[in-house]
Amino acid sequence: VLIYDIESDPDDQDDFLHGFLLIKRKKNGYLDFINSKYIPILSTDQNKAKIWKRINRKFKKYYNWPILHYGETEYLYCCKLAKELGVNENELTELKKRFIDVHLRLKKHWQLPVNSYGLKTIGKFVGFKWREECADGSIALLWWRQWKSSRKQNKSPSKNLKKIFEYNHDDCIATWNITKWLMKKDGF
Repeated sequence: VLIYDIESDPDDQDDFLHGFLLIKRKKNGYLDFINSKYIPILSTDQNKAKIWKRINRKFKKYYNWPILHYGETEYLYCCKLAKELGVNENELTELKKRFIDVHLRLKKHWQLPVNSYGLKTIGKFVGFKWREECADGSIALLWWRQWKSSRKQNKSPSKNLKKIFEYNHDDCIATWNITKWLMKKDGF
């Protein structure tokens, strides 16, 4: 299973981090989360062809693996970028089939005692805790902007990039935990 999560700066229309969590199957058929691998793909120059090549390399390397994501962002981003770059329609159709929106499935089939079906709310509902308790998308965006600013000013880059990677990794793990919760409840 590939878990996919994007971090973005909407003001700059910059999808700056594409995080993947790779969960392989053990010989007994169970998914091996303990030995999962997190792979961040950082995009610092907004070169769409370059970032698509890097992302698509993951998709091709793990061909036929389902791509779990929480919300429509990742799916829409990949479809839009692939079309802009003239990706073969058959290839795009096959890729689209692999995307599974955990958020959409949850909203469609479940009524939960929560005020939102956002990743943070549902992640906490199923018992997940982010490493940075106060972290959310806006905090990650602040870290990103601070990191970029430190690079532009020729200062030693801030440690915020590590925080962003941890936050994105946690978002991937939260998506996985929600998926496991749904599978246990026969809701997937």
